[in-house]
Amino acid sequence: MDDKKSLSQIQMKTRPKIDDVISDVLGGEKLEAALEFIAYLKEHKLNLRWASANTWVVKYKGVNILYIRLTGAEFFTHRKNIESGSWLISPPFNVRGDYGDLHNDNHFKQVVWSNVNYCAACIKCKPGKTYVILGKEISGVCHSILNFINPGQEGIEIVKKLLNFGMAEADRSAARNGTASKPLLSTKTMGLVRLG
Repeated sequence: MDDKKSLSQIQMKTRPKIDDVISDVLGGEKLEAALEFIAYLKEHKLNLRWASANTWVVKYKGVNILYIRLTGAEFFTHRKNIESGSWLISPPFNVRGDYGDLHNDNHFKQVVWSNVNYCAACIKCKPGKTYVILGKEISGVCHSILNFINPGQEGIEIVKKLLNFGMAEADRSAARNGTASKPLLSTKTMGLVRLG
């Protein structure tokens, strides 16, 4: 835990880009797959921003929609399914979301179900929640719902589909809330000071 805190403190000062850290943590096929996925994000103008120790987030329409984590020996030691030198993608997933024809795609559902993130007694959701995920009731699910650990090509293709649905959902939400056309900085609120 001390190693994680010190890494977090170091990275908080520098807020490194994932490109500056990734080859220190990953190698071989894992590195190659991660770099290809990161290139895909950049190609679609989805920028990764540092979020916490060895964790980067993609923000879209003001919503955090995807996380990438790089795991060294000091991370996720309480999770038996993640080894040191791994990476994982937490894609957007709404348990009540409309995934169109994919609701009937058994292969899609099997891949999603096999990447459910079970709670490992974390602070946010211990002991996990019960959700109906694409028609299947699953208990003990962590708040991040899905983690694709060291995904291969098949997993990355599913993540891309989930990312597209997540972005479409964010677009609909922005349109409903009227935030799609609002400027990031309003001249009406520029002189105001936040209290408290």
